[in-house]
Amino acid sequence: MTGYVRPVLTDGGIRRDGRKAIGSVSARHSAAAARRLVRDSAVLVSLLWAAEDRVFPIEHARRYADALGAQPRTVADSYTYLAEDQPERTAEALRGLLTEPS
Repeated sequence: MTGYVRPVLTDGGIRRDGRKAIGSVSARHSAAAARRLVRDSAVLVSLLWAAEDRVFPIEHARRYADALGAQPRTVADSYTYLAEDQPERTAEALRGLLTEPS
């Protein structure tokens, strides 16, 4: 994880480009895409969320879950990079989702 996080912490150009990219995301387009997903999708949705994440707070998961008719599940002792912080728990949750009866 250090290999892709360190440059963000040490290179102002990378941070500037990241802010530019994230700032170009339109809330209107994101909301429209979310509405289409809810309207047009019949797939199983599971939200696995990092419990201590300050970048993407659990309230975001709750809103997504409400819109998708899903239930968010949190993973303790995890942050923004959930699969990096808790790979075993992430894999366990995925196995459970893929093997539970429909």
